[in-house]
Amino acid sequence: MQISCAQQDEFALHSHGKAARARTQGLFNAELAPGRARVTATQLRTPTGVP
Repeated sequence: MQISCAQQDEFALHSHGKAARARTQGLFNAELAPGRARVTATQLRTPTGVP
Protein backbone atom coordinates (compact mmCIF):
# COMPACT_ATOMS: atom_id res chain seq x y z
CA MET A 1 0.00 0.00 0.00
CA GLN A 2 1.40 3.38 -0.95
CA ILE A 3 0.21 6.50 0.83
CA SER A 4 1.30 9.88 -0.48
CA CYS A 5 2.67 12.67 1.68
CA ALA A 6 -0.44 14.70 0.90
CA GLN A 7 -2.67 11.85 2.13
CA GLN A 8 -0.60 11.54 5.30
CA ASP A 9 -0.83 15.28 5.90
CA GLU A 10 -4.60 15.25 5.38
CA PHE A 11 -5.00 12.33 7.79
CA ALA A 12 -2.81 14.06 10.40
CA LEU A 13 -4.76 17.31 10.07
CA HIS A 14 -8.09 15.54 10.62
CA SER A 15 -6.68 13.43 13.45
CA HIS A 16 -5.30 16.43 15.33
CA GLY A 17 -8.57 18.31 14.80
CA LYS A 18 -10.58 15.41 16.24
CA ALA A 19 -8.23 15.15 19.22
CA ALA A 20 -8.47 18.90 19.89
CA ARG A 21 -12.28 18.78 19.79
CA ALA A 22 -12.36 15.73 22.07
CA ARG A 23 -10.07 17.45 24.56
CA THR A 24 -12.19 20.63 24.48
CA GLN A 25 -15.30 18.53 25.11
CA GLY A 26 -13.63 16.84 28.07
CA LEU A 27 -13.60 13.39 26.50
CA PHE A 28 -10.01 12.77 27.64
CA ASN A 29 -10.46 14.03 31.20
CA ALA A 30 -10.31 10.55 32.71
CA GLU A 31 -7.06 9.85 30.85
CA LEU A 32 -5.19 13.12 31.43
CA ALA A 33 -3.53 14.28 34.60
CA PRO A 34 -2.23 17.78 35.25
CA GLY A 35 1.51 17.98 35.46
CA ARG A 36 4.54 20.07 34.78
CA ALA A 37 7.41 19.18 32.52
CA ARG A 38 10.80 20.77 32.29
CA VAL A 39 11.94 21.01 28.67
CA THR A 40 15.21 22.60 27.62
CA ALA A 41 15.85 24.50 24.40
CA THR A 42 18.25 21.73 23.35
CA GLN A 43 15.51 19.10 23.70
CA LEU A 44 13.19 21.19 21.53
CA ARG A 45 15.81 21.36 18.78
CA THR A 46 16.52 17.62 18.62
CA PRO A 47 14.23 15.17 16.76
CA THR A 48 14.01 12.74 19.68
CA GLY A 49 13.98 15.33 22.46
CA VAL A 50 17.18 13.79 23.79
CA PRO A 51 20.39 15.79 23.36
